[in-house]
Amino acid sequence: TDKFKSELERMVSSDKEPLARANAARALAGFSEKAPITILLEAAFKDADQRVRFNALNALGAIKNADSGPPVIERAETLLRIYKKKTGNTGLNELLTISVVLGRIMEASDNERTVEFLKSMRKILPSGAPEVEAALVRVSPAAYMDQKIDSNGGWRKSAAVAAGLGTASGLKESKDADKLKAMAEASLRMYLTAV
Repeated sequence: TDKFKSELERMVSSDKEPLARANAARALAGFSEKAPITILLEAAFKDADQRVRFNALNALGAIKNADSGPPVIERAETLLRIYKKKTGNTGLNELLTISVVLGRIMEASDNERTVEFLKSMRKILPSGAPEVEAALVRVSPAAYMDQKIDSNGGWRKSAAVAAGLGTASGLKESKDADKLKAMAEASLRMYLTAV
């Protein structure tokens, strides 16, 4: 398996075919603890092909190595600054993918930078994004449940909030899992009656 892993690393780093690099990045997620985090970070941030970047990001999320958290959040903040200066949706899919990945990497960490990034994502997406809500509840379940839920914003906002509350009710790793589940169910009922 070391030979196979080495070949995948080589492919992610230097194969001329973007699809080969993307598939190799995805396959590296299967090596969990032995996965080459630095190679995946390099591919996630610098590859010219979006498929490679997204597969490398998703591999990092699947591996859940906390060491990849700080560089991913730094990349997220940089892309968010760039996104705010542009018009249109350029880069939005990458920001949403990073949100999901941060939710996995930084799960139950209460990491302030990650929470601030996700709250900033909420501000630029006033109609809501399920990816952001689910990531935020994964990173800081208690803070998510302590917030006032805004019932304005139409069906997209409702879907996003429902995704966040659904994620909260399914968290098993949280120290207050039962309490969170009960709060999420009550909040969802209250939210749906207000909509």
